[in-house]
Amino acid sequence: MNSKETAATLPLILLVYECVYHEAPNWRWADLARWIRGPGRVVLFTGCLNLLYLYSRAVAPDALRRNPAYRLVFSRGRILDFQMNSLSDLLLTWNTFDWHWVLGIWALLTYLAWRRKRPVLRFCWFYMLLTPLPIEFVQGRHGPYLYTSLAGWAVFASVVFADLVSAASTFLAGEPIFRRLGRPALSAILVVSCVFLWARQNRILKESQLKPEMENLSPQTWDAIQQLRELNPRIRPGSQVVFLDDPFHNFDMAFIAELSFKDRSVTVRLNQATPLSPKEIAAADYVFTFEAGKLVQVR
Repeated sequence: MNSKETAATLPLILLVYECVYHEAPNWRWADLARWIRGPGRVVLFTGCLNLLYLYSRAVAPDALRRNPAYRLVFSRGRILDFQMNSLSDLLLTWNTFDWHWVLGIWALLTYLAWRRKRPVLRFCWFYMLLTPLPIEFVQGRHGPYLYTSLAGWAVFASVVFADLVSAASTFLAGEPIFRRLGRPALSAILVVSCVFLWARQNRILKESQLKPEMENLSPQTWDAIQQLRELNPRIRPGSQVVFLDDPFHNFDMAFIAELSFKDRSVTVRLNQATPLSPKEIAAADYVFTFEAGKLVQVR
């Protein structure tokens, strides 16, 4: 839960699993109590963990909801922005979707999940819809934040792919030109062909999109590591370290610093990633910043 907010949907996902694969709990008190003592007890236990998590995130004095970077915005525009960006990332199209694509994709997913009684597709449909809820209303939460949801998309796509291969091989096996090959061989040929095309497309994306980005990013990362090593700050255990500015403007500098300090008791905070108040900066034991690309220890 401290790593990804999407884990907070686990009790809801377990409840969906019980309803999809087993009978939904009866809402009469006696039957509900019996269900909670039986299949529903894991839902109850994980729900109790969620209450503690929600208290620390929403009610506690230093709750994250007070941080502007974690502020929830409940609006239709926020949902649409999240769906466009998340679908672009999940389907590797990168900012080419508009609301027409969003509605079309979800209409197709809904049709595939509910046209026949396929528990696995219905469960994955709920999984894909519900797991992003904790991040859907927070600005800028897509890309790497989606790996929990990716499991549902992967299973859904795999089941649909297997169905399509089965249907296509059955059809081709009935054609005179392919009949001698037989359905198992045709299925194998279709799977290998699709995997080859998928791998080829991934290679094209890596060469055209990812490789240039990595070449641009790597020197910057290596430079930050080298500067931190040269500065060699002596960080006491249990200290709070703040970086006022860094070259990345994401969480990379925190990861670099944590690996360099080699002390899990040290807390690293980035002002650029999660803006800090003057009081929080003043309370830090060590303060660093980058000035004109040079790492400087302020305090």
